[in-house]
Amino acid sequence: GMGTPGILEIGTAAAPIAADVTAEIVIANTPIGGSVADPLGFGTGIMIIGKATMHGTMRTPTFVRLAAEPRVGHTTLTLSQAASGWQVGDRLVLPDTRHLKETEVTGSGWVNAVNQWEERTVTAISADGRTVTLNSGLTYDHLGARDLNGVLDFLPHAGNLTRNLVIR
Repeated sequence: GMGTPGILEIGTAAAPIAADVTAEIVIANTPIGGSVADPLGFGTGIMIIGKATMHGTMRTPTFVRLAAEPRVGHTTLTLSQAASGWQVGDRLVLPDTRHLKETEVTGSGWVNAVNQWEERTVTAISADGRTVTLNSGLTYDHLGARDLNGVLDFLPHAGNLTRNLVIR
């Protein structure tokens, strides 16, 4: 047989990696090396013959609907629900929410193809977890969707990109 299967365990459900710690596995982008052929790229990844479990700090929710439209220059986001586990230093992303007009699209693609998604860093979070202060003002509007009468129908999300358990 192949012996006892291995176990890779980083944190547990009951005791995840602490919020003030980052656990990181760095995989060198290097083949096994020497005169050893590595056609399947085993030297550039993790191969676990067994079980792997990983638990970092929860950020709930990871994506949250906003309670107000973020506009050019805004330095705060108002969340529709309290964020739990979000911290100062976390990286957030706001999507490009434009509705492209027919005149902005051609047979070969978009005329206005500059992406308007934005990343910002959290510098403060209100006590109720619903207002997040950003490290700099927004460059673009991130408007919600409106119905045919121009009535706001729903708002965009903000996503928390930060993880304290990273494999790269």
